[in-house]
Amino acid sequence: MADLEAQRYTSVTDLNAALRLSSLPDGRSDHTIVRYARELHMQDLKDSNAILVGSSYSNPWVELFEKNLNFRFNYKATPNASFIRNIDPHAEELPTYQNDATAPSHQTYGVIALTHNLNSAGSLLIVEGLTMAGTQAAVDTVFDAHAMQPILDKARNADGSLRPFEILIETRSFGSNSPQASIVATRIYSK
Repeated sequence: MADLEAQRYTSVTDLNAALRLSSLPDGRSDHTIVRYARELHMQDLKDSNAILVGSSYSNPWVELFEKNLNFRFNYKATPNASFIRNIDPHAEELPTYQNDATAPSHQTYGVIALTHNLNSAGSLLIVEGLTMAGTQAAVDTVFDAHAMQPILDKARNADGSLRPFEILIETRSFGSNSPQASIVATRIYSK
């Protein structure tokens, strides 16, 4: 926490996510505000739609929403010990998904979650990873229409709105970059 309070550090992955999101045709520049995590206010997460990039390790605001999520991040002092806990594993899913920085492939994970804001009056998109490569893989998946469309179709209500969902993504890390990602598990919630 002291590290976050003392710095204005933004990774290239986070910057790239902000640029890509702000350039979407549906994005309105007069409604888009980019802030450091420590400059965010509770009111921003109560009454507005928001996007949080980064896990609770780098963006403590994510912790407010973890209780509603199935895929929960657990950080340890060493990157290889960090993992994502799968609260309710479905058939052929693992109870945990852990970084593997020792293998040549450097396996890592990311999560995309759409949930309600704190007042349930809007939506919150969380894009996070165990590493920068995991976050990059999650961001890349958000922009991958081929990967996202089937999930969005299943999550879409009759009125066109989206139900909350989560996507667990696996990728490899090469120099903190993600060459390609694959969807490991999804959850689509009724409310």
